[in-house]
Amino acid sequence: MHKTNFKKLAKTLIKKYGTDNPFKIAEHQGIKIIYSDFSSWLGLYTCIGNEKTIFINIKLPYLSKRIVCSHELGHGQQSFNEAVSIFTKLKNFCLEQAKLNMKQTNLPQL
Repeated sequence: MHKTNFKKLAKTLIKKYGTDNPFKIAEHQGIKIIYSDFSSWLGLYTCIGNEKTIFINIKLPYLSKRIVCSHELGHGQQSFNEAVSIFTKLKNFCLEQAKLNMKQTNLPQL
């Protein structure tokens, strides 16, 4: 989903639910929010069974939690195919970077 589409989506959700609070929007959409102590992640959107869930790093200040929640809500609005496409592109990019780094350091190739 393109950046301008996310802005349009955000405006639509704010109007639909009468709030710009991402925690309340998640609640209206039946998305569970779980706070957890992550060492490096800020947040994560996933489905556990049929339950949509947003995980947020408990160590973040409130404003950061709000931003992360908004970001993860955006992932929740993506179709499954969009999410898989983004994940696949990221995975392929990381693999290519790893191969390049191994080549530059004369390590055995993957």
